[in-house]
Amino acid sequence: MILFICAQDLNFFWLGLIKNQSLEVLEKVDSSPENILKSLDEFLRSHKFDVDQLKGVSVVSGPGSFTASRISLIIANGLCFTKTIPLFVLENQFNLTPKDLVRDKGVGEVDKRFEKTSQK
Repeated sequence: MILFICAQDLNFFWLGLIKNQSLEVLEKVDSSPENILKSLDEFLRSHKFDVDQLKGVSVVSGPGSFTASRISLIIANGLCFTKTIPLFVLENQFNLTPKDLVRDKGVGEVDKRFEKTSQK
């Protein structure tokens, strides 16, 4: 599965799991972006999913709050780098819901900076 992170607002963010280009699990977390990492750990544990099972991370890069986007991108980059898995980037220029965004755009485009790293 692919982890989905969408943080475009300072008051909440979305975490999900994508399987076969569809959001299998989606949760809205009413918290600031500084809590993404803690919430991500709780989210994966609650769904009995281990980070080592991830096949990639799909992160929404914007538009929206710069702080929220930056934190979510840093976490996604860190996971992809340490796990050598692909990073997919989605832009949500029309402010679609997470389900509509994944339905319309899939997991996103592969971030070319991680393409070589994820193939090791």
